[in-house]
Amino acid sequence: MLIILQLLGVGGIRASHFTMYDGKISGNVDSETGVGGVWADTMIMHGGEITDNRMMSTGVGGVRANHFTMYDGEISGNHGATALAAGGVRANTMIMHGGEIINNSVAGYNGGGVNANHFTMYDGRIRGNTAGGELGGGVFAEQFIMHDGEISGNISGNSVSMIGDGGGVGTNHFIMTGGEIRENNAGRNGGGIHLGIPGMQAPTSMNITGGTIRNNIASNGGGAYVHHNNQHKPDLTIANEAIFTGNVALNGLFIDNDLAALNPQVAPGVISVLNTHAFTNYDINASNGS
Repeated sequence: MLIILQLLGVGGIRASHFTMYDGKISGNVDSETGVGGVWADTMIMHGGEITDNRMMSTGVGGVRANHFTMYDGEISGNHGATALAAGGVRANTMIMHGGEIINNSVAGYNGGGVNANHFTMYDGRIRGNTAGGELGGGVFAEQFIMHDGEISGNISGNSVSMIGDGGGVGTNHFIMTGGEIRENNAGRNGGGIHLGIPGMQAPTSMNITGGTIRNNIASNGGGAYVHHNNQHKPDLTIANEAIFTGNVALNGLFIDNDLAALNPQVAPGVISVLNTHAFTNYDINASNGS
C-alpha cells in the first residue's frame, strides 16, 4: 500500500503518468505554486485516498492533471488557493465513473470540488465542497455533462460566499440526462446550477433531459440561474423528464408565468422548454449582464 504523508514545501507526487489503485496521499503542503497532493499529465484513480493536502500560496489542493479519470476512491479535505486553482481536482479533461470528491475547499477562486475545462460524470458523489471565489461550490467547468451521480451538500452544502453563484455547478455548457443536484447553496444566484461564467463573452447552453434538481437555495434561481452576456444569448432545452422540486429563492416567489426562460431579460437564442414546467424564481431565473 502506498502511503505518502506530510511532505512540506514540495507537495506529494509529481509524475508524467500516475495510476493509483490503493493507498493514501495525505497531509502534504506545497509552499510554492503547484499542487498539494498529485501533479501529473495523465492520472487514473481506481481507489485509495487523497486527503488533507493543501496549498500555502497559489495552486490546487488535491489533484492537478491534464487528463484525469476517476473510477473509485476518495478525494477529500484538500484546500487550494487563488487563481487557476481548485480544492479537490483541477483538470483539462476529467471523466468520473465513481468515487467521492467531498469536503474540499478553495480560497479566492472557483471550483471547491472540481475545476475542469471539460468534465463528464457517469457516477460518483461530489459533496460538501466550498468555493471562496464567485462560482461553482461543487463543480466549475467550461463544459459539464452529467449522466448520473450526485452533486449534493450536507447542512452547509456546496456553498459559495455571499457574492457567489452556482452552489452546485457553475458552467457555460451543461447537459444533464440523469442524477441529482440537491441541497446546494449559493449566496447570490443559482443554488443548484449557474449557467454562464461572468466576464466571459462566450455562447452558453443548457440541455436537461432527465435527472432531479431539488432542495437548492440561492437569493435568485434556487434551482438554476441563467446569466447571459451582451454578445450571446443562451440556448435552453428542458424536457418533461427533468424534475425541479423543493428549491428556494430567498428574494421571493417571482412568477414568470409558464416559463421563467421566456422573460425578456433572458432573450434566449434557441429555446425548447416543455409547457409542463411552470417555472418560478424558486426553480429558474435569469438576468442580462456582462
